[in-house]
Amino acid sequence: MAPNMARIEPTTIKTRDGAPVVIRCAVAADAERMLDCVREVLAASVGTLTTLAEFQLTPQQEREWIAAYLENPNALLLVAEAQGDIVGNINFRPAERTRLAHTGTLGMGLRPAWQGRGIGHALLRTLLDWARDNPKIEKVSLQVLGNNPRAIRLYYKCGFTVNGVKPREIKLDDGSYTDDISMHIFV
Repeated sequence: MAPNMARIEPTTIKTRDGAPVVIRCAVAADAERMLDCVREVLAASVGTLTTLAEFQLTPQQEREWIAAYLENPNALLLVAEAQGDIVGNINFRPAERTRLAHTGTLGMGLRPAWQGRGIGHALLRTLLDWARDNPKIEKVSLQVLGNNPRAIRLYYKCGFTVNGVKPREIKLDDGSYTDDISMHIFV
């Protein structure tokens, strides 16, 4: 990576059950394993806005998406790698407009088998530490579905607060509704 690119040094953490997981910046070679991870997350979760049927990225498009993060010093894309597989990721993209450039939005996902083991917390803490060290980033925002209490608890635990709720904004496959919750943290 060039010196001006957003990056962190790879870090190995231990999950709650002792499994080693490496948290590092994504690279182009991760594209297919990242797509597999995202597809598994989407297939298993009603806590995501995007459905599996809507997710149509090709490996080449994924490599281009990764490259866009690597080229932007104010954006970050991290993966959690365990047993040679991508088990989760988190991304942060700053707003594009000048008056909003001090803000940005994150998204994250973990394979179901790896949830509840401390990886999401480690990914989020790593991203927030990076944001605090970035002189351009002042506020990190996210959207979370109301039917995802595990994610909501994690965000509260890391210091996020709710700044808005759109009631019954999301209609799920079974015809039920859930809220769209906006959260933020100042770093």
